[in-house]
Amino acid sequence: MRFSDFLIISKFEIKLAGMCVAISLIFLLLIAVKIVKAVGNLIYVIPALEGIAFLQIWST
Repeated sequence: MRFSDFLIISKFEIKLAGMCVAISLIFLLLIAVKIVKAVGNLIYVIPALEGIAFLQIWST
């Protein structure tokens, strides 16, 4: 096995590793976006729940 063969393999492996890292980063970004959206929804949901509880307390 010559050194040039080793270089070809290592370049291919680097590309594979880069692809794996890129894919995992994309998944992390998607998860982060979902978390942010969920938190954003909570910002709207919590006051609504408080408002409902407030109305229920006042209606009794």
